[in-house]
Amino acid sequence: MSSIMASAYKRTRHFLEQEMGVALHGHLQSRGNVDVLPLYDTTVIVGVGGTVNVFIAFTFQRALLDELTRRFTADIVVPAARHEQYRRASAEEIVNIIVGHCTGDLPQAGGALSLSAPAVIEQERTVWRPSDAVFTCMSLRTAFGCIDISFVGPCELFDQQLNYLN
Repeated sequence: MSSIMASAYKRTRHFLEQEMGVALHGHLQSRGNVDVLPLYDTTVIVGVGGTVNVFIAFTFQRALLDELTRRFTADIVVPAARHEQYRRASAEEIVNIIVGHCTGDLPQAGGALSLSAPAVIEQERTVWRPSDAVFTCMSLRTAFGCIDISFVGPCELFDQQLNYLN
């Protein structure tokens, strides 16, 4: 799992700093196999199949996602009544870009990697780790807040909302 974590860190950092102009102020590279995943109010989850076989959850603190949405939509007029729709769409597109770039970094022994469509969870919640699962996390800090990236596997144990399947 270390290669996908390294790729996610590198690609997220590049996207934030180079594409969005948001500097990182630090990070916790990995908190190891954690028992609980706290999710902020907006989380985007993508399944990566093939040799990797994990869900990657990008969870955004509200102020950071608001700033990224503002920058992401700077060239268009966003009606106030549709702000939340654009915020959600921005989060999905940001994660699509990052994960799409990650696929070029990952081994594809025996076939291509598959990606699921992104799923959005719009509520703060906590996901508890069942004994047969692995949760590994990293947190990237900016002046606007944090984005946490969690790796949850294997995919067969969860649905795309990170509910444990018995």
